[in-house]
Amino acid sequence: MKKHLIKFHVLPLIGALALCMIILPAASFIKADFSGEWVLDESKSNLGEFGAMMAPKKLSVKSEAGVITVVRNSNGPMGETVTTDKITLDGKESPSTGGFQGSTRKTTSKLSDDQNTLTVNSVLNLTFDGNSFEIKGTETWTLSADGKTLTIDAKTTTPQGENTIKQVYNKL
Repeated sequence: MKKHLIKFHVLPLIGALALCMIILPAASFIKADFSGEWVLDESKSNLGEFGAMMAPKKLSVKSEAGVITVVRNSNGPMGETVTTDKITLDGKESPSTGGFQGSTRKTTSKLSDDQNTLTVNSVLNLTFDGNSFEIKGTETWTLSADGKTLTIDAKTTTPQGENTIKQVYNKL
């Protein structure tokens, strides 16, 4: 009779362990959801000398079917600029629309292995006052644990040198 009692006490333990083996690996595949309306928090950002002029004040982010659509609203010295990036998560190059004076921007992106960080590489081709130049950039997107703060660490390389800024956005 003792053998049957041991089996009944061990069965719930085995069941609980099996459930953990299913739930814990599944939880590790939960990835950050960058979707939402975001507003720049300049007090928490480090925008450098010129970043405040050019940093998007508002982001609208939608994610579906392996594509993240980002609408960026910026107010610069020449007025408001709205750009739309369709960032694919397959590593393929994606063009953007909008931008300053018809500039073109192409992006590639990659999610981290844990799928909680997005790295976006871009090349912006711009013509200003008859001069053409290229700006290369890398953005690293991370989301706070509660999903209410988006931090974008950005590094750009221009003919004038490198610039690094930190943009912190609060979810509306």
